[in-house]
Amino acid sequence: MEKRTTGIIDLDRVTQGGLPAGQTTLVLGEAAAGKTVLALQVLAGGIERGGAGVFVSFEESPAQIRQDAASFNWGESLIEADSLEVIDARPRLSAETAGEFDLEGLLSIVTATSRQKGAAWIVFDGIDQLLRHQVGHNAAINQIRRVDEACAENGWTLLLTGKTRHDETEPFHLEGIEFLLSATVMLSARIVDQQLNRSLRIAKFRGSAHVTDELPMLIDDDGIALP
Repeated sequence: MEKRTTGIIDLDRVTQGGLPAGQTTLVLGEAAAGKTVLALQVLAGGIERGGAGVFVSFEESPAQIRQDAASFNWGESLIEADSLEVIDARPRLSAETAGEFDLEGLLSIVTATSRQKGAAWIVFDGIDQLLRHQVGHNAAINQIRRVDEACAENGWTLLLTGKTRHDETEPFHLEGIEFLLSATVMLSARIVDQQLNRSLRIAKFRGSAHVTDELPMLIDDDGIALP
Protein backbone atom coordinates (compact mmCIF):
# COMPACT_ATOMS: atom_id res chain seq x y z
CA MET A 1 0.00 0.00 0.00
CA GLU A 2 1.22 3.49 -0.86
CA LYS A 3 1.06 5.78 2.15
CA ARG A 4 1.32 9.54 2.57
CA THR A 5 3.03 10.82 5.70
CA THR A 6 0.84 13.05 7.86
CA GLY A 7 3.61 15.06 9.48
CA ILE A 8 2.29 14.00 12.90
CA ILE A 9 5.27 11.90 13.94
CA ASP A 10 3.39 9.71 16.39
CA LEU A 11 0.53 9.04 13.95
CA ASP A 12 2.98 8.13 11.21
CA ARG A 13 4.63 5.74 13.67
CA VAL A 14 1.47 3.87 14.67
CA THR A 15 0.30 3.66 11.05
CA GLN A 16 3.79 2.58 9.96
CA GLY A 17 4.23 5.34 7.42
CA GLY A 18 1.10 7.46 7.20
CA LEU A 19 -2.41 7.24 5.80
CA PRO A 20 -3.39 5.41 2.59
CA ALA A 21 -2.61 7.58 -0.44
CA GLY A 22 -5.38 7.95 -2.98
CA GLN A 23 -7.92 6.56 -0.51
CA THR A 24 -10.32 7.72 2.20
CA THR A 25 -9.68 7.53 5.94
CA LEU A 26 -12.67 7.82 8.28
CA VAL A 27 -11.97 9.74 11.52
CA LEU A 28 -14.68 9.24 14.16
CA GLY A 29 -15.12 10.54 17.67
CA GLU A 30 -17.28 12.38 20.15
CA ALA A 31 -17.39 16.15 20.39
CA ALA A 32 -14.06 17.57 21.67
CA ALA A 33 -12.21 14.35 20.79
CA GLY A 34 -9.84 16.21 18.44
CA LYS A 35 -11.15 15.31 14.96
CA THR A 36 -10.85 18.81 13.48
CA VAL A 37 -7.49 19.41 15.17
CA LEU A 38 -6.10 16.21 13.66
CA ALA A 39 -7.35 17.17 10.20
CA LEU A 40 -5.94 20.70 10.38
CA GLN A 41 -2.60 19.47 11.70
CA VAL A 42 -2.30 16.99 8.84
CA LEU A 43 -2.97 19.80 6.36
CA ALA A 44 -0.41 22.00 8.11
CA GLY A 45 2.19 19.27 7.85
CA GLY A 46 1.48 18.68 4.18
CA ILE A 47 1.68 22.38 3.34
CA GLU A 48 4.90 22.74 5.33
CA ARG A 49 6.41 20.03 3.12
CA GLY A 50 5.44 21.98 -0.01
CA GLY A 51 2.04 20.45 -0.66
CA ALA A 52 -1.46 21.91 -0.74
CA GLY A 53 -4.80 21.10 0.83
CA VAL A 54 -8.54 21.70 0.70
CA PHE A 55 -10.61 21.82 3.89
CA VAL A 56 -14.37 21.36 3.39
CA SER A 57 -16.43 22.25 6.45
CA PHE A 58 -19.98 20.99 6.97
CA GLU A 59 -20.32 22.33 10.51
CA GLU A 60 -18.15 25.37 11.31
CA SER A 61 -17.67 28.59 9.36
CA PRO A 62 -14.33 29.26 7.62
CA ALA A 63 -13.67 31.99 10.21
CA GLN A 64 -14.16 29.48 13.04
CA ILE A 65 -11.91 26.95 11.32
CA ARG A 66 -9.14 29.53 11.06
CA GLN A 67 -9.68 30.47 14.71
CA ASP A 68 -9.36 26.79 15.67
CA ALA A 69 -6.04 26.57 13.82
CA ALA A 70 -4.73 29.85 15.24
CA SER A 71 -4.45 28.40 18.77
CA PHE A 72 -1.60 26.08 17.69
CA ASN A 73 2.04 26.81 16.90
CA TRP A 74 1.54 25.71 13.29
CA GLY A 75 -1.73 27.62 12.91
CA GLU A 76 -0.45 30.96 11.63
CA SER A 77 1.55 29.47 8.78
CA LEU A 78 -1.44 27.29 7.83
CA ILE A 79 -3.91 30.19 7.85
CA GLU A 80 -1.63 32.41 5.76
CA ALA A 81 -0.75 29.71 3.22
CA ASP A 82 -1.94 30.35 -0.34
CA SER A 83 -1.91 26.57 -0.81
CA LEU A 84 -4.84 26.07 1.60
CA GLU A 85 -8.45 26.52 0.50
CA VAL A 86 -11.30 26.43 3.03
CA ILE A 87 -14.73 25.71 1.54
CA ASP A 88 -17.92 26.52 3.45
CA ALA A 89 -20.21 23.55 2.70
CA ARG A 90 -22.62 23.97 5.59
CA PRO A 91 -26.11 22.94 4.46
CA ARG A 92 -28.46 25.87 4.05
CA LEU A 93 -31.33 26.11 6.53
CA SER A 94 -33.75 25.46 3.68
CA ALA A 95 -32.10 22.07 3.12
CA GLU A 96 -33.72 20.80 6.31
CA THR A 97 -37.11 21.09 4.67
CA ALA A 98 -36.00 19.75 1.30
CA GLY A 99 -34.20 16.76 2.87
CA GLU A 100 -31.41 16.63 0.32
CA PHE A 101 -27.95 17.96 -0.47
CA ASP A 102 -26.28 18.54 -3.85
CA LEU A 103 -23.11 16.53 -3.33
CA GLU A 104 -22.24 16.35 -7.03
CA GLY A 105 -22.01 20.11 -7.22
CA LEU A 106 -19.77 20.21 -4.17
CA LEU A 107 -17.50 17.47 -5.55
CA SER A 108 -17.12 19.44 -8.76
CA ILE A 109 -16.00 22.48 -6.76
CA VAL A 110 -13.56 20.45 -4.65
CA THR A 111 -12.15 18.73 -7.74
CA ALA A 112 -11.59 22.02 -9.56
CA THR A 113 -10.04 23.60 -6.47
CA SER A 114 -7.73 20.66 -5.80
CA ARG A 115 -6.48 20.73 -9.39
CA GLN A 116 -5.92 24.46 -9.28
CA LYS A 117 -3.99 24.21 -6.01
CA GLY A 118 -2.29 20.92 -6.80
CA ALA A 119 -3.77 19.60 -3.55
CA ALA A 120 -3.29 15.97 -2.54
CA TRP A 121 -4.76 16.32 0.97
CA ILE A 122 -8.53 16.83 1.21
CA VAL A 123 -10.60 17.08 4.40
CA PHE A 124 -14.38 16.69 4.64
CA ASP A 125 -15.02 17.81 8.23
CA GLY A 126 -18.30 16.99 9.96
CA ILE A 127 -19.77 14.78 7.24
CA ASP A 128 -22.55 13.68 9.61
CA GLN A 129 -23.99 17.21 9.35
CA LEU A 130 -24.46 16.66 5.62
CA LEU A 131 -25.78 13.11 5.78
CA ARG A 132 -28.52 13.90 8.25
CA HIS A 133 -30.26 15.73 5.39
CA GLN A 134 -30.51 12.57 3.32
CA VAL A 135 -33.89 10.90 3.10
CA GLY A 136 -32.64 7.45 4.11
CA HIS A 137 -29.67 5.36 5.19
CA ASN A 138 -29.01 3.97 1.71
CA ALA A 139 -28.89 7.49 0.30
CA ALA A 140 -26.32 8.47 2.92
CA ILE A 141 -24.18 5.41 2.16
CA ASN A 142 -24.33 6.19 -1.56
CA GLN A 143 -23.12 9.72 -0.86
CA ILE A 144 -20.05 8.39 0.92
CA ARG A 145 -19.43 5.89 -1.86
CA ARG A 146 -19.47 8.77 -4.36
CA VAL A 147 -16.99 10.74 -2.23
CA ASP A 148 -14.69 7.72 -2.07
CA GLU A 149 -14.90 7.29 -5.85
CA ALA A 150 -13.94 10.94 -6.36
CA CYS A 151 -11.01 10.39 -3.99
CA ALA A 152 -9.71 7.48 -6.09
CA GLU A 153 -10.33 9.27 -9.39
CA ASN A 154 -8.34 12.33 -8.31
CA GLY A 155 -5.60 10.64 -6.27
CA TRP A 156 -6.57 12.47 -3.09
CA THR A 157 -5.65 11.38 0.41
CA LEU A 158 -8.92 12.22 2.07
CA LEU A 159 -9.88 12.57 5.73
CA LEU A 160 -13.60 12.18 6.40
CA THR A 161 -14.56 13.18 9.95
CA GLY A 162 -17.82 12.48 11.75
CA LYS A 163 -19.31 12.32 15.22
CA THR A 164 -20.14 9.16 17.11
CA ARG A 165 -22.94 8.81 19.60
CA HIS A 166 -21.94 9.43 23.20
CA ASP A 167 -19.96 6.48 24.60
CA GLU A 168 -20.63 4.45 21.45
CA THR A 169 -18.59 3.59 18.38
CA GLU A 170 -21.48 3.88 15.91
CA PRO A 171 -21.36 7.18 14.02
CA PHE A 172 -24.36 9.40 13.43
CA HIS A 173 -25.91 8.66 10.01
CA LEU A 174 -22.87 6.55 9.07
CA GLU A 175 -23.75 3.04 10.23
CA GLY A 176 -21.86 0.54 8.10
CA ILE A 177 -19.79 3.14 6.26
CA GLU A 178 -16.55 1.91 7.81
CA PHE A 179 -16.83 -1.26 5.70
CA LEU A 180 -16.55 0.78 2.50
CA LEU A 181 -13.37 2.65 3.37
CA SER A 182 -9.73 1.64 3.70
CA ALA A 183 -8.93 3.01 7.15
CA THR A 184 -10.76 4.09 10.28
CA VAL A 185 -9.28 6.15 13.15
CA MET A 186 -11.29 6.30 16.37
CA LEU A 187 -10.83 9.21 18.76
CA SER A 188 -12.41 9.35 22.20
CA ALA A 189 -12.85 11.96 24.92
CA ARG A 190 -13.86 10.75 28.36
CA ILE A 191 -14.14 12.51 31.71
CA VAL A 192 -12.23 10.52 34.36
CA ASP A 193 -11.88 11.95 37.87
CA GLN A 194 -13.03 15.34 36.52
CA GLN A 195 -10.27 15.36 33.90
CA LEU A 196 -10.64 15.07 30.14
CA ASN A 197 -8.86 11.99 28.82
CA ARG A 198 -8.41 11.62 25.07
CA SER A 199 -7.29 8.55 23.17
CA LEU A 200 -6.65 7.36 19.60
CA ARG A 201 -7.07 3.91 18.09
CA ILE A 202 -6.50 2.68 14.55
CA ALA A 203 -9.65 0.58 14.24
CA LYS A 204 -9.02 -0.48 10.65
CA PHE A 205 -6.17 -0.23 8.15
CA ARG A 206 -6.88 -2.53 5.22
CA GLY A 207 -3.77 -4.11 3.72
CA SER A 208 -1.28 -2.70 6.22
CA ALA A 209 0.19 -3.58 9.59
CA HIS A 210 -0.46 -0.99 12.29
CA VAL A 211 -0.58 -0.49 16.04
CA THR A 212 -4.00 -1.70 17.23
CA ASP A 213 -3.84 -0.57 20.87
CA GLU A 214 -5.88 2.33 22.20
CA LEU A 215 -3.28 5.03 22.83
CA PRO A 216 -3.48 8.06 25.13
CA MET A 217 -3.60 11.28 23.12
CA LEU A 218 -2.58 14.76 24.24
CA ILE A 219 -3.42 18.07 22.58
CA ASP A 220 -1.14 20.98 23.46
CA ASP A 221 0.25 24.06 21.66
CA ASP A 222 2.04 21.78 19.20
CA GLY A 223 -1.14 19.87 18.43
CA ILE A 224 -1.65 16.12 18.77
CA ALA A 225 0.87 13.84 20.45
CA LEU A 226 0.70 10.16 21.40
CA PRO A 227 2.99 9.71 24.41
